[in-house]
Amino acid sequence: MLSAATPFLAYLPAELLHVSGVLAVVTCGLVTTRFGPRVIGSEARIQAIAFWEVASYLLNSALFVLVGMQLPGAVEALKSASVVQAILAAVAVSVAVVGTRVAWFYSVPYLVRVLDRRPRQRDRRITALQRLPLAWSGMRGAISLAAALTVPATTSEGQAVGQRDAVVFLTTAVIVVTLTVLGPTLPAVVRRARFPEDTDKNSELTLARSHMSSAALHALPALAGQFGVAERDTLRMVQDIEDRTTPTPDTALRQENLRRLELALLQVKRGTLTALRDDGRIDDGVLLTVQRMLDVEEVRLKGKASLSEASSPSPEESSQP
Repeated sequence: MLSAATPFLAYLPAELLHVSGVLAVVTCGLVTTRFGPRVIGSEARIQAIAFWEVASYLLNSALFVLVGMQLPGAVEALKSASVVQAILAAVAVSVAVVGTRVAWFYSVPYLVRVLDRRPRQRDRRITALQRLPLAWSGMRGAISLAAALTVPATTSEGQAVGQRDAVVFLTTAVIVVTLTVLGPTLPAVVRRARFPEDTDKNSELTLARSHMSSAALHALPALAGQFGVAERDTLRMVQDIEDRTTPTPDTALRQENLRRLELALLQVKRGTLTALRDDGRIDDGVLLTVQRMLDVEEVRLKGKASLSEASSPSPEESSQP
């Protein structure tokens, strides 16, 4: 519920302050992505990811329906210009939107090359052919339509806002043009670019796993002593211990201490992973991949603890013959 309410909590105050609510929501998303790993628990994150995967699919599907519903209404509400003028203007705006993006990607990177001569910047360079998919992937969608629809129909004095109908029509037309022209042709543009195999993700995954393992091994002796875990049990932590017999109180306590130790080590790994992201040594994609594995492991450990508590006999039951 909190994740679903977050966009509204960002949008409404921005509107009251007469600034862009859409940009406030985008900014809120960036901040949440940055600080979320520190404040959101694993169980809540797994539930939220599952919820938003379904919600984003439904919202993306609804977007095409809304665009289709908006276009006839935008044509019927068009009063400030003729249909022919609006279509010509839509073509011109679409060409300007695509052309500006192409011009940007084929001009600014060369300026950056002249001004920034650091070796790290040189490693980011790509060929002109590989830059074309970046310029070609400028499809317009929900944010553009939302920005157009937030233009008020009347002013504070009650007068109609001039050419609002044209703004909505042009925005809807640009969305349709970019989706129907750029979208279907993008796979061919990407294939023609012939990007090399991306080895950075695998190397960053290896870096994240090795650093997390090193941090966990470094913290293991102190944490094992803190939770009273025997050395032989510490050495066997990598195995999934399944005791199929009725556990004795000593065995149950040892298993509980092991689970607590494993949960504490997961927090050490999580802190190391976030620090690597903050230092710029891994990107958010790698953080999300490893973070999901840690979340699943944490939920599994907590589930084992709950199952053990539910299946363990009560003191009255254990005292009966």
